Amino acid sequence: MKYFRELVNSWVIPPPGGWKCHCGVELDFPGVCDACAEERRTEEAVARISSEVATIPVRFRWATFDDPELRQRCKTDLRKARKALQDLFDRKIQNLVLLGAAGAGKSSLACAMLQSALYEEVVFSGRFCAAVTLAACRTDSGLGTIPPALYDAMCASLIVLDDVGQEPERNAPVITELMQHRYNDGKPTIVTTWLSPAEVAQRYSAGTARRFFEHSAIVRLS
Repeated sequence: MKYFRELVNSWVIPPPGGWKCHCGVELDFPGVCDACAEERRTEEAVARISSEVATIPVRFRWATFDDPELRQRCKTDLRKARKALQDLFDRKIQNLVLLGAAGAGKSSLACAMLQSALYEEVVFSGRFCAAVTLAACRTDSGLGTIPPALYDAMCASLIVLDDVGQEPERNAPVITELMQHRYNDGKPTIVTTWLSPAEVAQRYSAGTARRFFEHSAIVRLS
């Protein structure tokens, strides 16, 4: 970097008074100072995170691991849940499945995990995807096209796939398509469902069940 700066200085004649950042700091080369560059990176990161948090339903945006309400709502050991999430970051597991009955806090925990992931450098992009919404978008799309919502779910570095099994059975192939695509690309998924592995296999196929549960951590909520 130092050599590059010296090279620029040898090519370009500085203006009267020398080069300055837009904030007024004097520079040895044209551009911005380190503080302004860092501020710009922070603003870009905040803008990206804000747009991805916006995919989380409003009723779950409160959910973070620092919020005491999460412990009250989630009927599981949050320490084990955080350990499983770290294993996901470290690529020790492919997926993280939150398994439990309705009202056990699966969606709240999944959203807390997603918000935690959005601030991790290892995650480039994240989205909340309701299974019933994704399933419906295929029905509404033209033949031979991939709906934007499904495409975004396929491409995101990490997604929460919420309430698997809630979508109509006729739309189940969409879930199979999504999980196969993410499996092929090695992209992790946080899944919430009340379906057991056997029920997933019966509803979607044995192959799809393997995409859900092989090399995955299961966090059970009672």
